[in-house]
Amino acid sequence: MRTLCAGAILLAALTACSRGLADRVENADAMRAEVLALAPLGTDLAEARRRVEGAGFRCEAPGRATFTGSRDSLRFAYCSAERARGAFETRRFQLALVDSAGRLAEVRVTTGLVAP
Repeated sequence: MRTLCAGAILLAALTACSRGLADRVENADAMRAEVLALAPLGTDLAEARRRVEGAGFRCEAPGRATFTGSRDSLRFAYCSAERARGAFETRRFQLALVDSAGRLAEVRVTTGLVAP
């Protein structure tokens, strides 16, 4: 019985640790803080992208575009992650890892609920 309880506790701990950022964070400000903790400003952009991907995001190669809520054209790596919130609702996080001379210069975050 002890072994079974210890195994259940270990499994729960491993499951909690392996969840991505989108599973643990509720809003854009908190997500920005978590991303900056993973990849502080000034981090090589390719390394920042790898770290964010390791936290459960899918990222695209950097390119020039506008990001949600801005009319400015920026060079950034676009990253996104989702988490289910019930049977019919999903929370989506979108990141812009803004590039300046190959370094992370800014992190922009949007989030919203997606439902059919």
